[in-house]
Amino acid sequence: MKVDEYAIPVISPDVEIVPFDKTTYLVLQHLYKHQLRISSQLYRVLELVDGRRNLHEIASELNKETHLIEPNGLLELLYTGRLTQCGVIQTSNPVAPRVSTSYLKLRLTLIKSRHIMPLARLCSFLFTPRFFYISGGLMLIGLGWAFLHFVNFRSFSVLIGSNSVNSFSIAFLYGMFYLSTLLHELGHASACRRFGATPGDIGFGFYLVMPVFYADVSDAWRVPAPQRVIIDLAGLYMEILLCTVLCGVFLLYGNIALLYMCLILLLRTYGNLNPFLRMDGYWALADALGRPNLRQDSIRKLLSCWHWLRKREASPFQKLSDYLLFLYALCSQLMIVALLTTVLFFNTKSVLLLPSLVWSIGVKIIRSYPDINLTWLYTAILELIPPILFYVLLINFLAKPARELSKLLQSFLVGKSKATPIPS
Repeated sequence: MKVDEYAIPVISPDVEIVPFDKTTYLVLQHLYKHQLRISSQLYRVLELVDGRRNLHEIASELNKETHLIEPNGLLELLYTGRLTQCGVIQTSNPVAPRVSTSYLKLRLTLIKSRHIMPLARLCSFLFTPRFFYISGGLMLIGLGWAFLHFVNFRSFSVLIGSNSVNSFSIAFLYGMFYLSTLLHELGHASACRRFGATPGDIGFGFYLVMPVFYADVSDAWRVPAPQRVIIDLAGLYMEILLCTVLCGVFLLYGNIALLYMCLILLLRTYGNLNPFLRMDGYWALADALGRPNLRQDSIRKLLSCWHWLRKREASPFQKLSDYLLFLYALCSQLMIVALLTTVLFFNTKSVLLLPSLVWSIGVKIIRSYPDINLTWLYTAILELIPPILFYVLLINFLAKPARELSKLLQSFLVGKSKATPIPS
């Protein structure tokens, strides 16, 4: 598409621009599912793109506000970059829909968003900021009091040796587990609804090799960071609310199995706060720090430190947030190394002989079909999880350094090929 400085740019009707933080904005292309984070200066440019002004008039208006830009520079900004590629500025060029790069694999929708909305609307009052933090704090204090008074943490015999922990109690525990999972995802959807974002579907998928449930809250990027933190923690809040109800029933009827359920659910809640895996704790920390791409930013910080040590860049430590990001990156990488070491130490044989293990299990399944022993199958799957997790983590851990090493090798070879030959 050929344009000149008198062309009139038009923003696509499918585009919405919302504040992201104090200095940036989020451009949402709803038709092609693209999202762009832009500066306040570019936001001002898009404000002037009203379908009436041409490029020359927009440049003149910007120059009055000391945003010095030539019409040709404005043409390049609006028509040759991401704004056109993502369908923000209307052109005759085709726009490719956004390709999902979700960290969740094999996703399966379980509940459509239209079925979630009535329940989300009903529960949304829980996520008024003041009520959310005060009630959440009080529930945690109450649960802490109950555990300190009724649970002997030195011995699980208080929990599993009780006559009340029978087969019905175990079945009830599994029922509460799935109920808490549903409430967890409903919490995310309800908090989205509370702050004006549209909750998506609830579904099932795999993160690394772990089966997980998820709630699509991608529309939450439109709300301010403090409200996104509440959306991130809303699932944990609903689990704590369920535990509080179970604890209240325990205080009324004295069934210790209920307190056991609370303990199991809260341990899972604690695991969800892990800031190094893409769970609720990670997203809450990312939004609190104003780093939507926290993992990528932390890896870049490590690489910039490496370049700084090699005297190729200026110091990457200019403010406190730089030190915090470096500390997070370091802890994240150390956690992955520790996890890899632990899995390898306790599962050395299955890690080293994974292909043979997969082959033997596959052969046994084929030979015994259709009379497969489900208990054996369940045990076999559990045996496969640690080695598969090891290799998935190892590949993810080495991928970025491998790309960086490839770039260094490439630059070295290019530099060597351009070297002046020594005359004979």
